[in-house]
Amino acid sequence: MKHNFTKFFISMVTFGVLGLSANIAAAADEDIAVTSTIESVVEVSTIVDLVFGSLSTGAAADATGLACLYSNDGETGAYQITFSSANANAGVFRMKGVTAETAFLPYTLFWDDQVGGAAYSASLVSGVALAAQAIGAIPSAYPCVVNNAIVKANISDSAADGLQAQAYTDTITMVVAAS
Repeated sequence: MKHNFTKFFISMVTFGVLGLSANIAAAADEDIAVTSTIESVVEVSTIVDLVFGSLSTGAAADATGLACLYSNDGETGAYQITFSSANANAGVFRMKGVTAETAFLPYTLFWDDQVGGAAYSASLVSGVALAAQAIGAIPSAYPCVVNNAIVKANISDSAADGLQAQAYTDTITMVVAAS
């Protein structure tokens, strides 16, 4: 019995070696897949505060601020942007009186992504995304280093009529996201 087991073992080893030698080659090649995914990055920086300064009743005023946006979404650096006023009412941007907090000074907000010439968006609605914006091409530098968009606010010539003389203020939250 012992002898049969040894014969069986030797023949299995021989078969294994002979079978293995059939798979050994002088050269072989294999393909290796190399993959990576670049995450979508949308960033805004260097936004400048909007300051109207002193305003006379019956006078209109504009304030502008530059922004630096970076987006690597799509070939054009696509993004969407939402501006929300802390004092909005029915989508209207408003500054609240500092002394008389029930007084509000309405203003209009516009956005220019500076692609295709200086053309501001239609007036924005607080809390509603402005879609289909683009930087024009994905910026070559990250983080953003060159101002490439403008936010503009306007107080109409009749907005201050009937309002108390005092300082008015608002905080706008700006959210930029991939489109």
